[in-house]
Amino acid sequence: MTMTHSNTTGTDPGGGHIPRGFTALQPYLIIDRADQLRSFLLEALDGEEVMCLRDERGEIQHAAMRIGGAMLEYAQACGEWKPMPGGLHHYVPSVDDTYRRCLEAGATSIHEPRDMFYGERSAGVVDPAGNHWYLATLVEELDQEEIEQRQADYLATLGVDDLPEQDQDDREPGPQAR
Repeated sequence: MTMTHSNTTGTDPGGGHIPRGFTALQPYLIIDRADQLRSFLLEALDGEEVMCLRDERGEIQHAAMRIGGAMLEYAQACGEWKPMPGGLHHYVPSVDDTYRRCLEAGATSIHEPRDMFYGERSAGVVDPAGNHWYLATLVEELDQEEIEQRQADYLATLGVDDLPEQDQDDREPGPQAR
């Protein structure tokens, strides 16, 4: 097994149970084509490789990549570890530039950059390993009431009259409510 490991940054959150540079929670992707994902992260998203452990065949057994201050872990699917691509929402300084870089690095488009009713400019891509990336740049900060009004206005343009009534406490945030 070969390993590369760069120095991590960050502070110990206390208690010594979390590795330096990590947080208590980060996504972990088990995917086919882990090397293609690695290249995509480095080229399109300015990833900083923190760790890359390879097995005797040269496959990525475990890797960690820092992207925009967050940590993403991933591994090549094999044996009992079946592929399990995911969806990630990533804030970037320029959606349009990042979207273009993602396509140049082998991603396919879900949707081109566009302004959304909830105050973000957003685009979507599928990386070479099958993960969905929702790229966003905050354009304006809105409170919940403004988002709900804009959502109602948007749905009216689609011919949707009303959303089902929900108790405020029963609402689950989704990508459209960010």
